[in-house]
Amino acid sequence: MKKSQILAAIALAFALGVVAPVATISNSASVSALSFEAGKETATGTDIANAVKAVKANPNYTKAMALVDAYTEYTAGIAATPKKYEEFNASKAKAVITNMEYIVEDYSVDDITSSTVNADITIEDAQAIINDAKANEVYTTLAAVATAAEGDDKQALIDAVEAYYAAANTPEADRYNFSADVTTYPTFASVKAAIDNDATAPATAKKINYADASDVTTAIEAAQANIDAYNAGFALLNPLASDQSILTAAGKTAYEGAQTPANAKQGVYTLSTLASLINTDSNFDDGFKPNEWSAVEAQIIRKYDNGATEDNFTLLRDIASKYITATDSTKKESVVMAELADFQGEDSSDPSTPEGTNMVSGGNVTIWADGFKFPAGTKVVVKEVAAKDIEGFAGFGELKNNIYDIEIQNADGSKFDMTGKRVTVIITVDGYTEKAEAFHIENGSANAIKDESYKNGTMVFTTDHFSYYAVVEPATDGIGGGSNVTPGDTGTVAQAEGTASATGILAGIAAALTAAGAGVVAFRNARRNSKKNA
Repeated sequence: MKKSQILAAIALAFALGVVAPVATISNSASVSALSFEAGKETATGTDIANAVKAVKANPNYTKAMALVDAYTEYTAGIAATPKKYEEFNASKAKAVITNMEYIVEDYSVDDITSSTVNADITIEDAQAIINDAKANEVYTTLAAVATAAEGDDKQALIDAVEAYYAAANTPEADRYNFSADVTTYPTFASVKAAIDNDATAPATAKKINYADASDVTTAIEAAQANIDAYNAGFALLNPLASDQSILTAAGKTAYEGAQTPANAKQGVYTLSTLASLINTDSNFDDGFKPNEWSAVEAQIIRKYDNGATEDNFTLLRDIASKYITATDSTKKESVVMAELADFQGEDSSDPSTPEGTNMVSGGNVTIWADGFKFPAGTKVVVKEVAAKDIEGFAGFGELKNNIYDIEIQNADGSKFDMTGKRVTVIITVDGYTEKAEAFHIENGSANAIKDESYKNGTMVFTTDHFSYYAVVEPATDGIGGGSNVTPGDTGTVAQAEGTASATGILAGIAAALTAAGAGVVAFRNARRNSKKNA
C-alpha cells in the first residue's frame, strides 16, 4: 500500500473524529513534536504510528507473535475440543490390527501384529497400518456384505457374499450355495438369515461375521482421527519451536526432551511439551522472549490521539520501555523513544493481498471490506478517464473533476463478485475543498452519493458495486448534494440509492484499520488473557 493511501486513510479517520488504532502504521515524514521538556512532554500521533511501525518491522516481533499465536491457538483449541490437538496414541493403531486379526487369518503389516505394537510405533507406522487395512480385500469385501445386508436386494447380497468367499479363500464346504438352492433361500430375508447363521442354517455353513468389518471401520476412523489431530498440533507448534537459532541451551534441551518416547524411530514429539516450551521465556535467547514481546504488543494496540498530547508521550514511553526489555537493549529510554518516533520503513506497492485481508488497493484507490474478507491475490484496477470517453455522459461542464473507472479483480484477473457485499472506498486526490462531492456515473447519469466526505485530500464513500466514480468540486454558490450540477452538465442528476450512513463509514474505516493493523481483536484479547492466566 502506498504512503499517500495509508496517510489519507488515517488522516481521514482522524478528521472525521475516529481515533485510529495504534496498530495502523503511518508513513508520514512530518516533523515530530516529541518533547522532553520537564512538565511539557508531548508526542504526536505520527510519533506513535512510527513507533508501532518500528516494532512491527523488528523480525523478532513477528516470530515471537507467531509463537504466541500458536500457543494461544493450541491451548484454546484443546480447551474447547479436547481431541482437536490430541497426543499420538499407538494403541489406536493396535486396535486396527486387533480387529483385522478377527477376520483375516495370520494378519500382520510388515511383520507388525497386535502383540508387537509398542512404544516404538510412529505416526508413519500407524498410517501404514491404516492404509494396509483399508486396502485389504477380505476387509473390503466383508464391509460390502455388511452394506448389502442393510438393503433389500437379494442378488446384491449374494454377490457380496460370494466376493467375500473368494477374497477369504473360504473352502467350498463352508460356503452357502444360494444360487443353486433357491427353494431354501427364495427371498432377501432368507439369505440374510442364513448368513446370520440362524437355527435353519445348514450345519456345514459358517456364520459370516460381517459385523467385524464395522469394528475394523470404527478402529480405522479412530486411529486416523488421532493421527490427523496430532499432525495438526505438530504443524502448529513444531516449525516454530524447532527454530534452533532462537533457543537457549535450556530451550534446545527442552526441545530434545519433547521427543517421546526416547527410542522413537522417527521422532514423535509431545504436543503439550512443545506448547510449554513456547510459553517459557527462559527457553529463548535474549531479545526473543515471546511473553516480553506480548507486553510490547499490549502497548502498541492502545489508542492514541492525532495531535501533540501528553497522553501520546506517555504511550510512547510505555512502548519504548517494553521494547527495551523485549530487545534486551542497553540504550536509555529517551534515546529509544526518539528512535521509535523517527522510524521510517519501506513502502510496499504490491496491490495483491494474502488470504483473509480486509483491504485491497491499487493506484490512488483503497477499498476496505465491510463484514467480509478478500481472497488471496485480490487487487484493485483503477483507470482515470475523461467524461467524453464515457458513452452517453455529457460531463460536469466547467467544474473541476476527476473520474475513475474502478474494478476489483480476483487473482486470475476476473471480476470480483460484489453480490451481497458492501465496501468503503477511499480515493486519494488533491486539489479539492471540503465541499467536494462524489458521483457514481452509470447509464449516462451522474448520481450524487449520499454521506460522502472529502477531508485532507481524500474522498470516502461506501458502495456495493463498481463502474465510474467521480470527485467533483461544486460551484461556489452550490448547496451540495449535486444540486449545483445542472442536467445539461451530467445528463441526469439523482441521489444514489443504498449508500451507507456516515456512521457506517466511520465504523467501516475503524474496523478495517483495526483488522489490517492489529489482526483480529478477539484473538489478541485471547492472547493477553492467556498471558494473564499463564
